[in-house]
Amino acid sequence: MIERSAICVRCGKAKQRAMARCRGCAFRPQGSDRHLAWLLSSDYLDEHQLDLAAERVVAGETLDPHPDQLKLAREALNPVPLARVSPDRGLTPEQQVQFLAANLVLSPLVGTVAWLSWRRERPVTARQLVWLTVPVMAVFGFAWVGMMATAG
Repeated sequence: MIERSAICVRCGKAKQRAMARCRGCAFRPQGSDRHLAWLLSSDYLDEHQLDLAAERVVAGETLDPHPDQLKLAREALNPVPLARVSPDRGLTPEQQVQFLAANLVLSPLVGTVAWLSWRRERPVTARQLVWLTVPVMAVFGFAWVGMMATAG
């Protein structure tokens, strides 16, 4: 028995996953059918709603989701639309001064934590942070060693 978490948009039979090929009619959602398939899954509908949707598909009803539902499906299937992804242009000169000041006044840990946070998503920015933070770490390290040598 197939554990249902979706129904086929063509025949209304139970499927394990929204994007899986249907065992009843061999249909696999492509293109805009993927959005409808997601809407006919447990990611969007509860068990009772899936039953009702399956009855409608089996009865031959044309499923015409509201544009807001299709927008929700598009966002769920493409969490970061390409239009919103901006290239990593790095830090502005003003931001560089602010990070340098934070490294000097607070601690070089500010730059280190920012680098760790952005090294994969924003590699250009992370590289700039290394160039701002490492010299401050070196100066702090030499100052600390010098203080320890004169204190003893």
